[in-house]
Amino acid sequence: MKRLCAFLIAAFCASSAPAPGNQETLPPTWVKGSFIGTAFVLSFLPETTDWVAVEWTDDAVHWRELVNVAANSAATVYADLDARPLPYRAYRLRSPGTRSEDAARAWSTPPRRRYRFNLDRISSFAPFLMQAEVEVRDGEKTLTEAISDGFPLTDADPEYFPSIEELFSRLEQARLDGARQVWATYAEALGYPARCTLDLRGLETGSVDGGALVQYRISKLVLLSD
Repeated sequence: MKRLCAFLIAAFCASSAPAPGNQETLPPTWVKGSFIGTAFVLSFLPETTDWVAVEWTDDAVHWRELVNVAANSAATVYADLDARPLPYRAYRLRSPGTRSEDAARAWSTPPRRRYRFNLDRISSFAPFLMQAEVEVRDGEKTLTEAISDGFPLTDADPEYFPSIEELFSRLEQARLDGARQVWATYAEALGYPARCTLDLRGLETGSVDGGALVQYRISKLVLLSD
């Protein structure tokens, strides 16, 4: 069956307050969308430095959040790697999207004091791939099985392996620092940032991520009993 993709240009603004300089905030707008290989690539103009959500549906009734972006650059591109061969798949934009501080509050309610997960850190600068199991107990972070570009780390720098709370902070700080783009996909059940990308190229922040294009991926998260 031939696959059809539709774009629904939809922006829901929470506030009608004018932007600085007495200029009205423009809604995000689509530029184009097309298949590149097996991914469907979406291009749009956020028209804001606040968070904008991309949502999708396969029945034009029930919408699901795909990803959120905060951008300080005009052209914004996202590749939907999970696009499936359905007869109908539509996308729309929501502004504002899920803000990182709101997602952080949802994650911490009720308090998540003890948890464990696997973390992948992929960077445009060496080390290019870092992996570890991260465990957090009452604010204390422990790293095990840390690997850097295929080699075991005997004394891993904990800054390369943020906790979920630290990752939320990095998302918002990157937006405030003027990162080109900051992407965040939140797990549906618990709301933690399951996958996020910080484009800090050209931006020196003094952190391990400064000046790089960095992606963090969380998997196998387990909530531990108190």
